[in-house]
Amino acid sequence: KTLSECLFFFAPRTMDAIASVRDYVNKMINEVPGIKALLMDKETSGMVGMVESRSHILSKEVFLMDLLSKPNREKMSHLKCLVFIRPTSENVTALASELKHPKYGEYHVFFSNIVSRDALSTLAMADEEERVKQ
Repeated sequence: KTLSECLFFFAPRTMDAIASVRDYVNKMINEVPGIKALLMDKETSGMVGMVESRSHILSKEVFLMDLLSKPNREKMSHLKCLVFIRPTSENVTALASELKHPKYGEYHVFFSNIVSRDALSTLAMADEEERVKQ
């Protein structure tokens, strides 16, 4: 096959995957009104950066984009926080730690894949101040 035939064959699937991620990110951002922060892990940060420009995200009232793993983040209780992470044990542990000592007024948690019951239980136990809204 020629290169153009191969590109034609794979392009629709690639575009569908990109469009799906873009739609999910936009839905996530639009679901939470007002000024907000967006916490991600390294992989989801790369995914978001690939499908949406920083200026577009900022135009949707996302005041701050940061990594969940970044130490010593500032406390901003006046902001809502979107969390978009992969459901790995490392990320669940980091988010549980965040929820035990919350830096934001409320949390809206979104995962890039299926989450285990154990992970949800860990997060529910850590959310003693009931800051998680979804």
